[in-house]
Amino acid sequence: MRRLGRICAPLLLLCAVHGLAQTSPILVGLGYHPASVIMVAPGQIIRLDIAAPRTVLPLNPATNTREVRATSVPLPDSLAGVSVTLRQTFYVDHAQTGQSSFKLPLIAIEQRSVCSDLGSNSPECFRSTITAQVPFELSFLTAASSPPTDIVISDGGVDSPAFVVGAVSDAIHFVTTCDRGESGCASIVAHADGSLITPESPARQGEVVVIYAWGLGSTSPAVKTGELTPAPAPVLGPPGPPGDIVVEFDFRPNAGPSNPESIASTATAYLTPGQVGLYQINVQLPSSFPHAEGCSGITGVFSNLTINIRRSASFDGAAICVQPVL
Repeated sequence: MRRLGRICAPLLLLCAVHGLAQTSPILVGLGYHPASVIMVAPGQIIRLDIAAPRTVLPLNPATNTREVRATSVPLPDSLAGVSVTLRQTFYVDHAQTGQSSFKLPLIAIEQRSVCSDLGSNSPECFRSTITAQVPFELSFLTAASSPPTDIVISDGGVDSPAFVVGAVSDAIHFVTTCDRGESGCASIVAHADGSLITPESPARQGEVVVIYAWGLGSTSPAVKTGELTPAPAPVLGPPGPPGDIVVEFDFRPNAGPSNPESIASTATAYLTPGQVGLYQINVQLPSSFPHAEGCSGITGVFSNLTINIRRSASFDGAAICVQPVL
């Protein structure tokens, strides 16, 4: 949808980079996942957080930001001299039989200063966030084995140490306003007409709502990595049919994500045509709600329904506002 254009749509490329440090880039985390649990899935949009980048992007005085974005599709595998490589090694009976190497398509690189001296251009004063797509060709965890997988960042011709990640069938992340660079970290969930669900426009009983997500995994038919999703929309593929999504509703105020244990509703999921790696999940809300307090910043209720969804290897929850039942 157009509201996610800041993530996926091409913008003007910034001018040449400058300011090289002498150390290799240091990967300090994967955006929206805890640093101790780094999992990647086919087609997933990931955000790699880098400390002490070699390359310092120039400051755009009009926006007071340092960023560079892809301007075309298929997405490039290098931006401002930075590239990301994902490698997988395959073994049979402890003997290496092969290795796959993929250059990840890059969406954007954004930098922010972490120094009190905001005028400093020293690379040690910056953190970079690289937004990229994991290849749909990724070999993920099966009952038999999971190939060792790592990520290497190249910045200004210098490679980082290999950063080990886990390859899984799915690594669900519901897109929030934080992913668009906005405050509040509200879940991006829409009515059927495309308008966002907000405290002023809550969801209603029996309504079908649309949740936007990354990392749901492979689709049928397959989609090319780094390219716009074609129409008609490809539906979720392995590890199971589209109906393998488990949905559960939590009507507690301000509830966080939890792993659903039972199926409370039907849902369909597919890649969004015209976007890169963006899924949407259509969920039917219950025909009746339990008593719930309405969303109000005055009372401190910012959501009164969390929609929890699980696939084979991951889960997440989207917190929204629904019309209260009095």
